[in-house]
Amino acid sequence: MMEFSDILLLVGGAVLGYLVQVVGERWRNVSDEYELWADARALSLEARGKGIGAELEYTWKGRSVQRPHLVDLYFWSAGKRDITSDQFDGGRSLEIRLGVPVVSELEGNKFALLDETAVQVDPQGTLVVSPSIIRKRMASHYRFITDGAPTLAAVNPIANLAAVRSVSADKRASTRLKRALGRVGSILIGVGIVGSLVYLFGLMFWGIGSAIGLLPEISTDFGRALTTWYPIVFFPVFLGGVLLAALSDTVSRRAGHALRVVRRSLGDKKALPWIK
Repeated sequence: MMEFSDILLLVGGAVLGYLVQVVGERWRNVSDEYELWADARALSLEARGKGIGAELEYTWKGRSVQRPHLVDLYFWSAGKRDITSDQFDGGRSLEIRLGVPVVSELEGNKFALLDETAVQVDPQGTLVVSPSIIRKRMASHYRFITDGAPTLAAVNPIANLAAVRSVSADKRASTRLKRALGRVGSILIGVGIVGSLVYLFGLMFWGIGSAIGLLPEISTDFGRALTTWYPIVFFPVFLGGVLLAALSDTVSRRAGHALRVVRRSLGDKKALPWIK
């Protein structure tokens, strides 16, 4: 017949396994087989008002740029599998259109796993990907000067790719309440995890100590109290923390995963800095 301490250890192990499963479910890979993402931010360089810099003018190769904008364009893959050249329907190219002409390409571009991808940016403001391999962790960051503010649009000929997605389009407004909920949720999750570890390792330590005679055996009443009060106290705390953290998110789980992918691939924790 099993000792009561053995039963407590089994219960503690099951509890810890459940918590690990819940946390893992929150952070697991939620991407599709094939996923491409594109995002851009534009900062106007136009002079405003009649103060300092009012007469500032941007020219390129002798041509005046009427509405200069500094554009950061990110294009990356966050799916589970590589995209192959035979998935381009009819040999057509994938296009990410900015909708404004590119005046110049600046220094500071970053690329990852782009060697096998046939990609170029034309002066009309289109990033063109010809049929080629797109690795599942390919990522790129371009910096341009454009004549006008871009609006991204994609022409997608790739089979099994639903659309070229945008983290910015998925973003929900961050409010003071959401930030507060996120902080409280993180604290509650930490309390739940630490409490579970203390509970489990405490039982293990006590069980080993009682087995070798250093500690008294756990009484039935005390053991019953532990198994009764643990789920009453720590389960609601942990699950409440997970719920509050989920309510505080400003992007969906899919978009959040894609954001982590591009930052890891480029080795840049500040990639897409306008997404917090």
